[in-house]
Amino acid sequence: MVQTDGLLGTRLLDSPTATLSGIYDVYMTKRLIEIDDNLLERARAASGAATIKATVEEGLRAIVQRQLLERHVARVRRPAAIDYEAIEAANDARLHA
Repeated sequence: MVQTDGLLGTRLLDSPTATLSGIYDVYMTKRLIEIDDNLLERARAASGAATIKATVEEGLRAIVQRQLLERHVARVRRPAAIDYEAIEAANDARLHA
């Protein structure tokens, strides 16, 4: 069952997080994990994040961004992925306009 609420967003009413507290969004799950305290503190200092949650989320976003960048680089490195003649023609047209 799904409930839509303007303040809290859409929630699944039969999900464990919704039945326990009633406040968590569908896209958020509370997790209990062990994290190296020194690594966490170094990451927090490096990122400037104010909270542990912000530090972890920033790290997760960085991992996803790196994967997207790696896929893009692989795509660009494929043979004929870049039309250098078209780029030259566009640059020539721009310079002689």
